Amino acid sequence: MKRNSLVFFRPEKEVLIAFYAFIACVLFNFISDLFIGTPLFHIFYQGILALGICILFPLWFTVVKQKQPLSVLGITTNQWSKAVWVGILIAALSTGGRLMGLHIHFPDTNVLLYLIACMVMSTLFEEVFFRGFLQTWFEKSFGMIPAILLSGLCFSLYHVGYYNVRGDVPELITLFCIGIFFSISFRITNNIITSYIVNLPQAILTFLGEPRFIAYGVHFDGTSAVIALITTLIGLFLIIFFNLKTHKATTSPAG
Repeated sequence: MKRNSLVFFRPEKEVLIAFYAFIACVLFNFISDLFIGTPLFHIFYQGILALGICILFPLWFTVVKQKQPLSVLGITTNQWSKAVWVGILIAALSTGGRLMGLHIHFPDTNVLLYLIACMVMSTLFEEVFFRGFLQTWFEKSFGMIPAILLSGLCFSLYHVGYYNVRGDVPELITLFCIGIFFSISFRITNNIITSYIVNLPQAILTFLGEPRFIAYGVHFDGTSAVIALITTLIGLFLIIFFNLKTHKATTSPAG
């Protein structure tokens, strides 16, 4: 998959599939938000949205349908140390700048740990889907610059599903800018390790630094944390499984 042109217009059918997956992502985020505080929330959010649409589908579509390695989605350990250090550098600069003048509202230790567990999960599926999957196909069809902008736009519109963001135009514009920032971070190394490291502290600060999210934080309880950790482990298992499937396919002797 060549990714070396800034702007062009050669849309492929795969980008339409990626768009449909994004619509499904927004829809199930909206549906899951209707059931916060009930078991159905975890079924729709962690189950269908996170594991199904944002992780399993991109992995299956890439490896099984397209017969390509996960590295085309930026899911790779190649030059992982560079990806880590670039991510840490960008995260330090961006987080440091954001902390200036930001009043942090620390919950008690347990809730903070629950929050971190949930953000570890949500950041994983966001990076696999928005950066690894959507941005990759956008770039193949439209070039690097449109891909970054479209990925940022999708990241912003995805949050329409959350009741505390829905209808908040300034917040959606902010999320659009943040999404572009994450997309650029990903494009620097073409590795989701980088954008994951950049995204995670920003996600945590979003809840710690915004008073209007404190009420939302009551949902960061022990049950949510455990389910989030299980979801994260299953997501990582799926990544390893499809990576091994790719490796097996490329090393098997021709029949």
